Amino acid sequence: MNRRWIASGAAGLVLAAGCAGAGARETALVKVDDNGTTTGVFEPASLVIAPGTEVRWRNVGARSYAVATERGSETGQQFIPDGAEPWHSGDLKPGETYARVFEEEGTYVYWSPDHRDQQMIGTIVVERP
Repeated sequence: MNRRWIASGAAGLVLAAGCAGAGARETALVKVDDNGTTTGVFEPASLVIAPGTEVRWRNVGARSYAVATERGSETGQQFIPDGAEPWHSGDLKPGETYARVFEEEGTYVYWSPDHRDQQMIGTIVVERP
């Protein structure tokens, strides 16, 4: 896969965060779905959130998927901001959820490791409102 394409895939961002009440943490939901095909998707594929927001990935598909990122590539491309830690959810079986709180501002590019060649890629931009 061309990782340059991954890093430039941050266009078309969508604001998706909600508050459950006073003092509650902001949350955003990303559905991991296969839509009855062999290629999975993240819905939405792009989010813009405030620092401290929790993102939850919920597998609503029929197959297992993982959600992961890494610090950068051998060509020097960076997939997460400085100071942020890479993650790997492990296999999410249908119906399972993985959650992560984003504190560091910047752009995060993530993917499903077994489906990255099928362009199963997502982007999260963390910025102050």
